[in-house]
Amino acid sequence: MTLESELRDLRGLASQDDAANWRILVRDKLKSVQRALRASGAELPVEEAWLSARESANDRIRARLEARTAAMSQTILTRLDTSRINLDLNRLMADLQHYVQRTHDVNLDAVALELGGSE
Repeated sequence: MTLESELRDLRGLASQDDAANWRILVRDKLKSVQRALRASGAELPVEEAWLSARESANDRIRARLEARTAAMSQTILTRLDTSRINLDLNRLMADLQHYVQRTHDVNLDAVALELGGSE
């Protein structure tokens, strides 16, 4: 699955925090998000110098998001404060959404460059 669909599924699970097995479901979905993040790194090769800097920044952001996702999936079962878990989960989902948007922006700029820009 794509990162966007995994993130959409995670948002759906995050809103259902009253389920008995909620933590297990969220942990499993976080692992799926982590796999989708890893796969999203090689979507579009960037060959232009001005885009490669932005792509490098995206790679660093993706690595941090992978680490945060992995850490959260490991600790979600043992943390007791559910309000803190929800806060951290919502913050992670917002950062993931920003990463998705940045990736789309870089990909769009690469396609616009190939087509000759806006002229």
